[in-house]
Amino acid sequence: MVKISKEETLRVVAAMWRWLEKHPTKGKWQWPGWKQFNGEAYPPYCACGLYVDYRHKKNEDGADCIPHCPMLPFWEKYKSDEEEFEDGPCTILTSPFTTWRSVKKAGKRKLTVYYAGLIKRGAEKLLREHLNGTNGVRKNSRRKKKLSSGR
Repeated sequence: MVKISKEETLRVVAAMWRWLEKHPTKGKWQWPGWKQFNGEAYPPYCACGLYVDYRHKKNEDGADCIPHCPMLPFWEKYKSDEEEFEDGPCTILTSPFTTWRSVKKAGKRKLTVYYAGLIKRGAEKLLREHLNGTNGVRKNSRRKKKLSSGR
């Protein structure tokens, strides 16, 4: 079992999608970074799945992926009220990942690059929020604190 933290997971997700953005004809499984996991990055080649396996001991059917996915806040932005997360939050019809798969399969290079970049930026944003301890809530900057204290 791969021991991976939330921070490491978000870094891996961002790195993989950065690579896919630069290599739009390649698939997730072709990312060279999977080598670091010694063959444990099994299909569907998802660092979030590795994290959920390690941290939350997910069920074989993958059901526990949904509440524990480190990318869940990103995927939730694309979920309509009518949609339900079933297999995983990234697999809903309106997600950038599902769209990336479709446009990649159709050979639409520019859109493949666009959606890979969108997912990459989502992972980078979640990583920054995690490192800052904000979880999507902005902390007041030091400058604002100084201004409000009259210094």
